Amino acid sequence: MRVLFLGQKPLGEACFDRLSARHGADLEIVGVVTNDVTDVWWGSADIWERSRALGIPHISNSRRNTDQIRALVESRPFDVLFSVQHPWILPADVLGRPRLAALNFHNAGLPDYQGHNCCNHALLNGDRSYRTTVHHLAADVDAGEIAYETTVDVDGDETAHSLYVKSNAEAILLLDRAMSALDSREPLPRRAQCGEPRFFHRNSIDELRDATDVTDRARLDRISRALYFPPFDPAFIRRLGERQPLLPSRRADSAEWKRVFGRAMPGDDSLKSENVR
Repeated sequence: MRVLFLGQKPLGEACFDRLSARHGADLEIVGVVTNDVTDVWWGSADIWERSRALGIPHISNSRRNTDQIRALVESRPFDVLFSVQHPWILPADVLGRPRLAALNFHNAGLPDYQGHNCCNHALLNGDRSYRTTVHHLAADVDAGEIAYETTVDVDGDETAHSLYVKSNAEAILLLDRAMSALDSREPLPRRAQCGEPRFFHRNSIDELRDATDVTDRARLDRISRALYFPPFDPAFIRRLGERQPLLPSRRADSAEWKRVFGRAMPGDDSLKSENVR
């Protein structure tokens, strides 16, 4: 099995762990596209460093670098393309290269949660369950046919952080499921997405952090949970000209993070004004 891996963030690193454990045995990672800097919210360039150590060709995703990716796939035949939190749209000629499948791991249900900040919006919408999806890559963002999906319950005190960890644990299991089918050369499922697509932009939660004018206590609780994802800025209210953090009762669980992702959780001591992605 020859794999091209495009990925980053905690889920990408966890999936790369799974694949690289087989590299050189019954699987070959023919190339990697990932972040080459640690100045990111998850604070790691682990995939970049490990691919270098393993002698796997690697390309930075700091920009599209389409020509480099195209040159790599044209020079090295491969069976499967895995995209796990890859930040750029891939051209059609790259998507058509893998012999068996080109799959994307999307940490939300489709088509109702396309794009970014999906855990946040699901909590803001009061959803009681949350889906994670593996879909076949298509030219449009998050628009391909669904191969696998799984659903988790949303707890009454769920935060964006806890839901992210919970749903990503399921995504890792979906990688195992996809690899099992690919190893046995079983056809991967294909099911058209049904329903009205909803796309959330990268900055879709920026203006929602300010909850100063919200008076309903239930709504304040929901906002506090939906916007809680250290190391990012939480929701806040303004009092006497100052911003006071609006924090939920449920806090980040570093032990659960490490269990799922296999590494330390990013700290909440350096909150950043960015979106949860």
